[in-house]
Amino acid sequence: MENQKNGVLAGVTGGCIVAAVPSTRNASRRAALGLRFLGEIEVLRGAQHLALPPSKKTRALLAYLVVTGRPQRRDRLCQMFWDVADDPRAALRWSLSKLRPLVDEPARPRIVATTDTVAFDAADAIVDVSAVRTRFGDGSGVTTAQLQALAAEFRGEFLEGLELPDFVEFRMWCLAQREEARMLHARIVRLLVERLWAQPEDALPYARTLVQVDPLNESALAQLVRLLGASGRRREAEQQYEAGVRLLAELGAELSGELRRAREDVRGGGGAAEAACPNGSPATAPASTAARPRR
Repeated sequence: MENQKNGVLAGVTGGCIVAAVPSTRNASRRAALGLRFLGEIEVLRGAQHLALPPSKKTRALLAYLVVTGRPQRRDRLCQMFWDVADDPRAALRWSLSKLRPLVDEPARPRIVATTDTVAFDAADAIVDVSAVRTRFGDGSGVTTAQLQALAAEFRGEFLEGLELPDFVEFRMWCLAQREEARMLHARIVRLLVERLWAQPEDALPYARTLVQVDPLNESALAQLVRLLGASGRRREAEQQYEAGVRLLAELGAELSGELRRAREDVRGGGGAAEAACPNGSPATAPASTAARPRR
């Protein structure tokens, strides 16, 4: 188990990010609080999933306070989550009253409120978004097993299923966070594809994921076609090629020819994984080529 500075990530083991096992001296302490936002929102106490408040606004408020990581003015929160007719200040107090039993601890109130501001104290809590970002860094020095554990933390898009379409400021913030999480996910699985390139069957699940999270990336589609060919799945490679060409054409993307060359290699009996990696070095493969929209 590997400890991370600043207590953001306690460790990676068994494909999941987990808290460090407490010593006997601290056995009486409550299990670590975990907050998961990469997918549907989850709050855990150790391995136990806690029941969430039914209110979407209350859940969204929790996510916003945790992820922003700084005190927020009450007036701004009222404006972001409630209509004037709802008595926003009363609604905010009600939501906070539902969050305190969920996240507060006897010796550490997590919801820190003053007359003017509200904040979340995340010390010693495990927040998946922050933990994955901190542990991955620029990708250097992260082992393949650790990358696989980080990739497993993505259970869906950021705050999946949590929509407040009538509240534009929250929606814009959420969309920005989703895009950042999507880009981080793509970087992680792209590096995994490169690391596992010589083992096509092991690389395939990550190549499929990369195409899902970055569908306009022609290089990702070409890599998937090549890996399918290297795995002996030439029919599926052809189907993925045709589906990719149709999708990119529908979206008005200009192809570089990389996807076509991958299909030709597979048809010609190639498709070996090494063909897609210059200099025979998967770990140093060049940055992917995204399809460009037509002008």
